[in-house]
Amino acid sequence: MGPFAGPPEPAPAGAGWRTLALVVGVLVLLVAAVALIGGAAIVAVHATQRDSDGYYGSGTTTLRTPTHGFVSNGLDIGSDGPGWLFHRPASARSG
Repeated sequence: MGPFAGPPEPAPAGAGWRTLALVVGVLVLLVAAVALIGGAAIVAVHATQRDSDGYYGSGTTTLRTPTHGFVSNGLDIGSDGPGWLFHRPASARSG
């Protein structure tokens, strides 16, 4: 006998499917782990970041004006929603 033992043995039947199943299983596991971590973060924020009445707050700011009300030439609410919802052509004027 020489240094070679002979031809390699063929891969067992279904080895490709097992590899594919392993890769898909790992991907599903990663997606589930991300969803679990995100859900835990949302539950933690919900449990710890509310005030005594159950509302979320962003702090307070004092606004003052020498007139009876605040006036603005426009309002940008930072949304790319549909124009029919966010565009108001009518304006109110004091007479």
